[in-house]
Amino acid sequence: MDNGTETLLNLAYIYMSYGKAKRAADYLLIARETDKNNFHIKKMLATAFKEAGLPAHALLLLKEIITDPEATEADKVTATLLKSLCLQSQNQDTEAKQIFADYLQARKNLARKEFYARQRGASKNAAFFDEEPDNATINGQIRDFSAPPAGARM
Repeated sequence: MDNGTETLLNLAYIYMSYGKAKRAADYLLIARETDKNNFHIKKMLATAFKEAGLPAHALLLLKEIITDPEATEADKVTATLLKSLCLQSQNQDTEAKQIFADYLQARKNLARKEFYARQRGASKNAAFFDEEPDNATINGQIRDFSAPPAGARM
């Protein structure tokens, strides 16, 4: 990404933070012309469209991200959440709830993959992590923060 595109993104971010989504969308449209395959620009533009009251435009961009084979799984998960918010703003609550449920499941799967990727990298015995464990094993390894630690005084 060149300095001009980065400057446009910074300006768009500033305008978004001040509630000027239409102005931010203008800058993002220019930035998109310089780098058409940048998923960060596409996600910011979809957010600007949604905030500017143009959820149909945002949905077109989000569909483009979700169906793009070059998009990372994290890009697709974020786009799914934005899609749910756009549908909700169009009063399509039933579909928005389903898409949000899909987002939650995809985020859970992504977090699980990231967790085990870190474990593989930190483990001296990487062969132990060749297969993803079942849910019983996962639940035994992830600490429940809703309960106080053993031996803690209340």
